Amino acid sequence: MHPAVARHAGVFARGMLIGIADLIPGVSGGTIAFITGIYERLLNCIRLGSSPAVLLQLLRGEIRLFWRSVDGSFLAVLLAGAAVAIFAGADLVHLLLAEHTALILAFFLGLTLSAAAWLARELRPRADLAACAAAGLALALAVGLLAPAESAAAPPLYAFFAAGALALCAMILPGISGSLLLLLFGFYPHLIEALHQRDLAVIAVFAAGGIGGLALFARLLGWILRRWRDRTLALLIGVMLGAVVKLWPWKEPADGVRVILQANVLPAAEPGLAYAAVLFAVGCASVFAVERAAQRMRQALAGS
Repeated sequence: MHPAVARHAGVFARGMLIGIADLIPGVSGGTIAFITGIYERLLNCIRLGSSPAVLLQLLRGEIRLFWRSVDGSFLAVLLAGAAVAIFAGADLVHLLLAEHTALILAFFLGLTLSAAAWLARELRPRADLAACAAAGLALALAVGLLAPAESAAAPPLYAFFAAGALALCAMILPGISGSLLLLLFGFYPHLIEALHQRDLAVIAVFAAGGIGGLALFARLLGWILRRWRDRTLALLIGVMLGAVVKLWPWKEPADGVRVILQANVLPAAEPGLAYAAVLFAVGCASVFAVERAAQRMRQALAGS
């Protein structure tokens, strides 16, 4: 395979992994970018794309210069992979959440706890980091417990703009899933429903919010990570651990994907419990499997 084609194929595959990660409330797209070795490059693309000097190139009609400045080929291929994964997987996630809630949430829970453990390897034990993790845990538990579990009505259209900004900003954070935040705040089932129904109005407003949020947040994130990287990661780990209250697999009965907003219940002693345990274990193993696959991909591309 030609080296350029191999590079684009590798970027497209990473984009698909990021899209899958952002579709489900488990591993974040930022985590996937981090462990597949493209995080700094992606963050730099977003940061440059929101730079006034680079935006001026676009306004002047200097398209080729703008394209090179934002690493356009890399970004386009990556986003194409993510978009394919999101639109191809939305119907499957909708079906699994509606018909096999306990099983898919058990898998999501395993993903989230495994991603938190993977991210914790980046940190050394310190009292201030423990305090940050505790703060993140308390915040996630408070949001998860205070959000109205029985809210079945879809939020107003304008609310999806804020949800898009929140979710896509979370996407570029290594550790926290945008879908996880959408789940904590009650938007997730409605967005999955919109993707399933191809509700273009909701999708467009959500995407517009995400683009705007990324443009404003990328520079701030870079500054925060440079100054307080370990504390930020510790806070995110706490948020991921606190998400257990929403990712608990067993819920009160409800129709469709909105069942994940229902109150938690204890599991019944039935064959489904064993299946959920298996999927939880698969979710736990998935993050480290992706890491190993990414290492092999980087080695293959380096040798091509």
